[in-house]
Parts: sequence; C-alpha cells; structure tokens
Amino acid sequence: MPGVSGPVIRPTRVRVAACANNRYVNPRGHRFEGALSVSSVISSLAVDYVIPGDDPGRESFSVGARLAHEDNDSSVSDSATLTARHTIESAGWTQSRFIELLHETSEVGEEDTVATLLMPGVTFDRVQADDLFKTRRGYRVFAEGRAAADALLSTTDLLSFSARVKGIYRFGEGGRVTGRTDLGTLFLANIDDLPASLRFFAGGDNSVRGYAWKSLGPKDADGDVRGGKHLLTGSLEYEHPVFGDDWWAGAFIDAGNAFDSSDFEVRYGYGGGARWYSPVGRLRLDLAFPDDREQDDWRIHFSLGADL
Repeated sequence: MPGVSGPVIRPTRVRVAACANNRYVNPRGHRFEGALSVSSVISSLAVDYVIPGDDPGRESFSVGARLAHEDNDSSVSDSATLTARHTIESAGWTQSRFIELLHETSEVGEEDTVATLLMPGVTFDRVQADDLFKTRRGYRVFAEGRAAADALLSTTDLLSFSARVKGIYRFGEGGRVTGRTDLGTLFLANIDDLPASLRFFAGGDNSVRGYAWKSLGPKDADGDVRGGKHLLTGSLEYEHPVFGDDWWAGAFIDAGNAFDSSDFEVRYGYGGGARWYSPVGRLRLDLAFPDDREQDDWRIHFSLGADL
C-alpha cells in the first residue's frame, strides 16, 4: 500500500483446497473429478468428466466446467468456462487439443469488460527428470496457443501464445542451480477488449518475487496496472543443502515484466529463503526485496509443490 514506511508481511495467498474423485463411474473406465479452491485471491470450482481413449495410459477425452472469482492488486473478475479436451502422450510430450467457451466480467482499473470467447487451442508439455520429487537434473517445457474470432461467437479477435521453460542442475552432492523463463504474446487490436484472465501480468511466487501477484504490467491513465500484450520474465536461483538432504537454503534473482510494444521496463526481485522436502511436497519460504520500494520494502512468498 502507498505510503508504507516500514516492512509489511504480505503472504501472496492463503488457500484451502478440496478434491472429490470417482475413478470408477462405469466398467469402461470413465471417471469424474471435482476440485474446490478458496483463497484470498482466487476461488474456483471445477468439474471434469474423463473418458479413456483406445490406449487409456496415453489418451483421454474430457469435458468440464469451471467457475472462478479472482481479486488481486490489478483486477477483479468473475468467469465461467466450458471446455472439451483431447489429451494424448507421444514421444515424451503430452499434447492437449481443446476448445474453450469463456464468459468473463472483469474490472481492471476503472474499466469494465464483458467478454465472451470461443477459443480452440493446443498445449504441449514435456518433463524430463531423474526424480520428479527431488530433482537433480531435469527440465520442463510447456507451451500453449489459442485463438478466437469475432465472426465465431467471440467479442474480439485474438491470437495468443505463451511458454514456460524451467531447468534444474545439481553439482554432485552439493548445491543446485534452477533457471526459469516465461514468455507470452497477444495479437489483437485493443487490449481493453480482452478479459483480465487472458492479459499478461507479472509478479508473485512464480514470477518476479518481491512484487504482489499480477501487480506488474502496463498502466492506464490513472496509474492502475491494466495488463499487457507481451510477457518476459526470468529467474536464476541457487540452493544448497544445510541439514541432510531435506533442508535447503536458497538465494535468487528474478527479473522481467509484462509490457506493450515499446514500454518494456525490467523490474527486479531478489532475496533468499528456506526449502523443506516434506512428505506432501517441497515447501518454499522466501523473503524477497523488490527494486521498486514505493509500495513494499519486502514481501514473504510461500509455495508448495514439486520441483518441476
């Protein structure tokens, strides 16, 4: 918040999640999956009905629905999504072809946007690692492309591409280095026609730490972050075991921003923290400092999940 004179502890988000799965709907292997997530930033309810393909270990078809509410430092949005998806694994890649119908009402700064988009798209995901839980050497590549046309049940024309690349390398029994980059670009006439969930923002646990979730990007005439047409962020982190192989200390530097064609202003976040390989996943607690101290002198970031 503006005018803060001292440090402020601001966890990025506190989340409670619950899942309900029925893995034997019928003898043909159909299954039902449901998930509810509630947090101070994003709350959502998602349901999916999954049908195995000819090779159930490699192929599946699914239809699903999702309701979401998001309230962050830059925008407030409510969305409803219907999705049909075909997922297949081949040659180390997981490919997912989908068609998504999104209706979203969002408020970004002083602007209200009501948008409906029918978007076919495709994702590619590849993970190579010696150990997915405690990775010594490995990488992950994820890419997505989607499109919408004003002539086909959509309120605007859109072409969107995004990608994330992350790699990990450990030096023998010593420390390890993790690198990550996120890229994205949008082709459309007017960013104000696009709902908040499809615009690019930076900041947060897995972006530029030291800044709040989705708090970085181009600003409107009132100084509110409105999101950008492009995204470029990167991170370099070194971690070292301190107690056995479950407790680690780390130091990092993050950089990047969301931007339009000619206003790329790199923001930096740096700091360090502790990591613990708990029985339910890797816990990460970081103290991060932004290069711009106008709003916060520092932030605490907390996350739980696999290395890749």
